[in-house]
Amino acid sequence: MSGLTEAEVLDRHRQSLGEARSICHRLGSQLDPDKAEPRGWLYAALKDHLGRLEGTCRQMHYFREDARWLRLGIQYAKLARSAQRHFIAQRWGAFTKMMPIFEAGLRSVADLAEQKTGKIGPVLPQRPSDWLILPAHDPFAGLKRTLN
Repeated sequence: MSGLTEAEVLDRHRQSLGEARSICHRLGSQLDPDKAEPRGWLYAALKDHLGRLEGTCRQMHYFREDARWLRLGIQYAKLARSAQRHFIAQRWGAFTKMMPIFEAGLRSVADLAEQKTGKIGPVLPQRPSDWLILPAHDPFAGLKRTLN
């Protein structure tokens, strides 16, 4: 077991959100062939940060026994799969549309980190069906129609 504290995990989470947003901006700028640069290392860095985001969510879930963190981690794992599909298909505009997800992530982390539930023990969903039926695998399903 590592000796990380909640504050360190939250700091790493915020840092990965910012870096992932920056990488998505750079990948999104690949639409112009005159500004194109090697993309493989950028995608590898994005994939690494998405893995870190999932991991920090799992750690916060462990620290706080708050299922909302676990659900957030699942969303980052799904986003990593979507990013892979967009990278393989060379849909660079899709990466620009991912940027608001990381910006919203910064806001939701601030809410989750400071929000006191007033409960002693695990924080579980009020309606379990919301957690059993997860959102669609591809968070960019509507984006496919606009890019094709």
